[in-house]
Amino acid sequence: MRDMQILDLLKKLIAVRSDNGTVFEKKFEQTILSIIKNMDYFVQNPNHFGSESIEDDLMGRRIVWAFKDNSSEKTVVLFGHYDTVGLEMYENYDYDEDEDWLYGRGSCDMKAGLAIQLRLMEKIESTDCPNLILISVPDEEGMSVGMRSASMLLKRLKKQFKLSYKLAILSEPQQKDDNQVFKVHTGSVGKMLPFIMTKGSPSHAGIPFSGLSSVGLMNEIIKAIEFNTEMGDIVERKMSPPPIFLGIKSMKNNYDVTMPEFTASYFNWLFLKDDLDKKMNQLKSLCVWSAEDAINQYNYSYNEFLRKQGLPSYECCHQIDVEVLFYDELMEVASQHVDTKALIERITSDHTDLSTQDLSLLITKGLLEAIKSPEPMIVIGLLAPYYPVVDSGDHYESVIKGILEKSVDDLQLELQKESYFMGISDMSFIKNTKNKNQRIRNLMPVDFTIHFDVIDELGIEVINIGPWGKDLHKITERVYIPDVVETVPEIIRDLIRNL
Repeated sequence: MRDMQILDLLKKLIAVRSDNGTVFEKKFEQTILSIIKNMDYFVQNPNHFGSESIEDDLMGRRIVWAFKDNSSEKTVVLFGHYDTVGLEMYENYDYDEDEDWLYGRGSCDMKAGLAIQLRLMEKIESTDCPNLILISVPDEEGMSVGMRSASMLLKRLKKQFKLSYKLAILSEPQQKDDNQVFKVHTGSVGKMLPFIMTKGSPSHAGIPFSGLSSVGLMNEIIKAIEFNTEMGDIVERKMSPPPIFLGIKSMKNNYDVTMPEFTASYFNWLFLKDDLDKKMNQLKSLCVWSAEDAINQYNYSYNEFLRKQGLPSYECCHQIDVEVLFYDELMEVASQHVDTKALIERITSDHTDLSTQDLSLLITKGLLEAIKSPEPMIVIGLLAPYYPVVDSGDHYESVIKGILEKSVDDLQLELQKESYFMGISDMSFIKNTKNKNQRIRNLMPVDFTIHFDVIDELGIEVINIGPWGKDLHKITERVYIPDVVETVPEIIRDLIRNL
């Protein structure tokens, strides 16, 4: 049966801005709290909901939570984000219903999921049903500060209410081509943001063969990495997209005609297999080969330059060795020349206005400068954010699959399971993973905190069950209304009741 109150609630949520990184995002938590506090259960139990501060969040954003006690030994977590992408692409755009689609900023990503979860918190009342916890977080569209802190909140609530977590349900939108298919995800793709910094041997641009440009080194590296399908993972005949560079820049502060000594780049690398060390070694090998290609091209051009002037050529090749280091190896070398802790603290205090990514690059440049090596070098590290790959496939097969098959069949749909939500998601910060904090931290100039120990302790399995959505982050973003008012609420309700 269609619950049109969910659609009314969704329209209310869409009408209130919650742009990531703005005051609107901060204010939106009050919109959610005002909805929760007017539910009958929470009128009677005002200490069962609230908002939790996020450690070290300069914007003062908070996590909204609500706990519904159904006197059960089991607890199910409904979670997701309330922020949306920026407003500029949606200016002067009015959402409207077109047949079975509701348009609007955040309609599917993911205010529809939030509306469904809020309604379930209100409607599910049964002594035979698990307890429910709603967790709604900010900043999923940014650095996921909300979900990275949510594990600490879940730990506190577990102790406070003596809970046993059995499942966490995310309601991000599903992407599909067939209206007769209903798709669920048992995990989420991993994502990292490796950076590469090349250090050349600077020279006047008018005499280029007396030095080596860091840009030339970087060009060869980018050619070796971008769209390289050998860097993708294949699981169950699904492949993670190949790497794409998101930024490249010279680290020169001012214009002059000297070849850039330092060039930095970073790229998006999605992955399905939990083998960080293997991937980092693969990246290092690519950088070594690329450096060799760059030197070979350099010497070929040098000899062509001589030949075309009638000078002796193909006899004079410059012997250039390029050292390739991981960031933690750079730290070890730099510690022999300078107090690295003091250097990093000084750079950080002098550049409080920089993004985490730009600050990380500046620290790496400072460490390279401290070494005072005249030779070219390449440094590889990680920038924030980092999303671990997670999968609850085994739990799905043993516990969830049979329940979902019956529910989806009753709705005359075909159930389709995919192991990984490919758009990255906050499932990465609630389900345990193999790669742990220290190795990731060692590769990052600026820390990116993930509470791996707490996540392991909680031991929560995950699944994504959300409505059909199209054109996420675009002006034509929309959500399929039948999924919002009937399909998804019924499937999640059946799953919760039958766990």
